[in-house]
Amino acid sequence: MDLNFSLRFGLSVISLLIILESCSVQDHLQPAANPYKNCLLKEVFDVDFTKIDADSKLKIGDPLYSWDPDFSKVVDVIVIDGQKYALGSTTNVYHRYKYDSKKRLVEHFYGLRGAKGADVWSFDYSFPNKLTQKYDHLGFPDQTRTITYDLDENGIIMGEPYIYTEYDWFVHRKNNNSSTGIIISDGNLVKIESEGGVFGKFTIDHEYFLTKANFPNPFPFFGEVDRNLRQRTTGNYEGYKYITEYRYMFDKEGKVVRKIAIKSADDYKNILITGYEYECR
Repeated sequence: MDLNFSLRFGLSVISLLIILESCSVQDHLQPAANPYKNCLLKEVFDVDFTKIDADSKLKIGDPLYSWDPDFSKVVDVIVIDGQKYALGSTTNVYHRYKYDSKKRLVEHFYGLRGAKGADVWSFDYSFPNKLTQKYDHLGFPDQTRTITYDLDENGIIMGEPYIYTEYDWFVHRKNNNSSTGIIISDGNLVKIESEGGVFGKFTIDHEYFLTKANFPNPFPFFGEVDRNLRQRTTGNYEGYKYITEYRYMFDKEGKVVRKIAIKSADDYKNILITGYEYECR
């Protein structure tokens, strides 16, 4: 899904975390059946991994790190652009979701390895056309707070217009200092343009894997997510350009169970692997 996954409620900030996917030319066909039709997103987590030599004999069940053989075990070995990687059983960041009998999100749990406590958002739908969201930071009870939102006829939080995209939202606004606009095509966010403001001038273009449905949306009260998985993102910030693409692994029903994000810019290259689990009813 990346897709960092911490929920933020400040509409004055434009988040720019990019979630991307990859596809081939033949993928640009009619969308296939949605494998998530009866499924909800249950957990999203970073996958721990390390590079290994091409002739490495490391296998599933072996210790991932020699310096601490009990810390993490190898769960898979994969090849990315000719380089072998061993995937571990531990994770740095994880998000867990719980739903009620009506498939509405009632809890979002966010944990970070090594951090004290965890973030927990709970959601209550007891009153018509309202959503009450409570935030607790386990370990720091003085940070607890509650916010009540008004919902429109579609069950979306009322207020300044924005589009929510898997992890973060982009605010469409224009004032004396900045202008930010978005272009949506066939249910997908394809372009973001901005001038002025804290980020300066930038453009972000998205391409999509048009035969693959996007992940289930745990937060429908923020609006629609992109219809399809992203193929590639190209960003340009005042002359600095980066490209990110994703590669997927699917289960037998076609649901994404692993996403590999490859971000490159000049001589810089970074890989992030994300795992997904689902609750199907």
